[in-house]
This record gives sequence, C-alpha cells and structure tokens, in this order.
Amino acid sequence: MFEGLKKIFQAISHSNLRMIYLMTFLIYLSFNVFIYSLNIYLFKRLGFREIDLGNFYAYAGVWLVIALGLINVIVAKKFKILQVLKFSIIGMSICFAMSLVPKTYLGLYILTPFLALAYGLSLSNVNALLSNSVDKKEQG
Repeated sequence: MFEGLKKIFQAISHSNLRMIYLMTFLIYLSFNVFIYSLNIYLFKRLGFREIDLGNFYAYAGVWLVIALGLINVIVAKKFKILQVLKFSIIGMSICFAMSLVPKTYLGLYILTPFLALAYGLSLSNVNALLSNSVDKKEQG
C-alpha cells in the first residue's frame, strides 16, 4: 500500500540526486502552473474563446513536438546537458514572464515557439541528467 512512498523516500535518500530531483520538480511544477493558469489569462486578457484555446494548444503542441523531436536531437549532439539546462531554464523563465506582454493573438503565437523550445530542452535534459546520475539497475 505504501510502496510508492517507500520508493520516493529511497529516491531522495541519494544525497547527490536531491538537487536534480528539486530541479525536475520545479520545472514540472512551473510549467504546469503556467499552463493551468494560462487558460484563465487567455480568456480574460486576450478574449480567447474555446475554439481559440484549442487552436492555440494545438499550435503549441506542434512546436513542442518540433522542440523535442528535432531540435533537441540536434542540440544534444553539440552541447552538454548542463550547458543546455543553463540556457533552457533561463529561457523558460523569460518566456513565462514575456507571456504577460502580448496584447494580441499574434504576440502570443510569436512567443510560443520559444517557450516550447525552452520547455522541451529543459524537460528532456533534466530527465537525461537524472538518468545519467544513477546506475543502470536504478533507472526506470
């Protein structure tokens, strides 16, 4: 019954992984809070309707696929994980703040590829960092 909690405590018992776990948690938390609050913001600030929201999330999803499936592969061949994370986490933070600036659909649509790139690179590289930080028998 408490197997899940036991696994969590085992995982955080690795002192060398605590910072990576914290970074992973903060990346996921910040993006999820952003996405869930974005709906309200788009309805109230930019006057989005349901169809507009659906179209926007479809557009953002395409950019996230491009970031994860194409750009991340190219970046991974040229840069080390920590180098990418320094850029992508800062970029994600800037994009979160910049999302408050657009007063039109166009501004938001211009910003979205940059946010997708920053989040995609952050997500994949923090997971790679975590995976590379443990033995193969501890992965998964």
